[in-house]
Amino acid sequence: MSVKDQLAEAKDLISQKRFDEARYILSNIDHPTAKQWLAKLNKVAPPSNIDLPADDEWARTARKNRNKARPTPAPASKAKNGANASLSPTMIGIVVVVLLAVGGLLAFVMLNPDTSPFAPADETGCGAQDWYNTFNGTIGDVAFFDPWSVVDYDATAETLGMVTIPGAISTRRSFLDQRIAAVQASPAPDCIAGVDDSLIAALEAQRNVVDRLEADSPNTAFYYIGVSIDSAKQAFNEMLSVGVNFRGSDSNAITQLTDPTCPALDWAFKVMYTENQFLVLVLNIDDVIAATSTRSAVINYSTDLSQQEVQLKYNIATPACMQDAKTHLLAAMESYRGVLDSIRGDPINSLTTAIPYHAERIETEMSAFYQELSNHGVSPQQFAAGNTTGIRFGG
Repeated sequence: MSVKDQLAEAKDLISQKRFDEARYILSNIDHPTAKQWLAKLNKVAPPSNIDLPADDEWARTARKNRNKARPTPAPASKAKNGANASLSPTMIGIVVVVLLAVGGLLAFVMLNPDTSPFAPADETGCGAQDWYNTFNGTIGDVAFFDPWSVVDYDATAETLGMVTIPGAISTRRSFLDQRIAAVQASPAPDCIAGVDDSLIAALEAQRNVVDRLEADSPNTAFYYIGVSIDSAKQAFNEMLSVGVNFRGSDSNAITQLTDPTCPALDWAFKVMYTENQFLVLVLNIDDVIAATSTRSAVINYSTDLSQQEVQLKYNIATPACMQDAKTHLLAAMESYRGVLDSIRGDPINSLTTAIPYHAERIETEMSAFYQELSNHGVSPQQFAAGNTTGIRFGG
């Protein structure tokens, strides 16, 4: 293998944070560039035998995933014709909720094998530049964005555009109005009293989503998506209590479904099951999310961020002048991880409570982080140069 190919391989390993493998390759190349890279690598990411604390959950995650490249989530599909798109607004809304609530993206910079993977040498006198270089794109670029700015990305913008086409909006609203009228005209039997009210509330929340999307107020729409899901799940749980289980096949379920004293099944088929798939979609909401690349991306972002955090905590030597900057950066990482965790656990709470709190904290901590860097001679121009930036906040 040529020297150039070996350097390219080493650079790729560095971009994946597989430092020891890159170090091994560079140490076996008899070339000035290789020696220069090796010296820089040993300085910004020195070999470490530190055993990560066993009681640190994120350290355990990083230990498990160390040297493992983060898989690239599949790109969002694009509809050729928004008005004829088969993806329901409910599913679109769910995906958009998660995409927007993610609040950020973690990306690795593509490297040119003819260019050094390291930023210019430290010229600040205290080691600030070399410490900052550790976070340059070659080792792991973390880009913080306003939680809602991801809507500007093409795939998400197209998704939003797909469901705000006037024709699609009108069709969806008409469909929901028909479903609401059907349920209102067929009260639930006494044995499942209240289920019809819950279902109507769910459908009305869906109609509110359509209204908010038409008014270009997606943040409010996302809230109503959550209300709709909660109401529909409540309705389904109430029906389950009397045996309306569309997936049931055991003898007890069959007996309950055919119980002549409670015509729950007949009512369910009459008002919703045979006429629309809304309830079925809600019942499988977890499966829908799990099947999308979005949920995988959230998990991958969280895993990758945890590795970045552990590297900063335990494996990267921090000069005395950068201790305050390190504290601010760790606080921002903690809040960013809090956003991701809240999405995975409680999407609705994440939109109404967690994200506003964490977004404000991230902005405060990152502003202080930049100020510390600037105070010690790191050029602010590095903070706003796109993918050449180390870590930044703002779209």
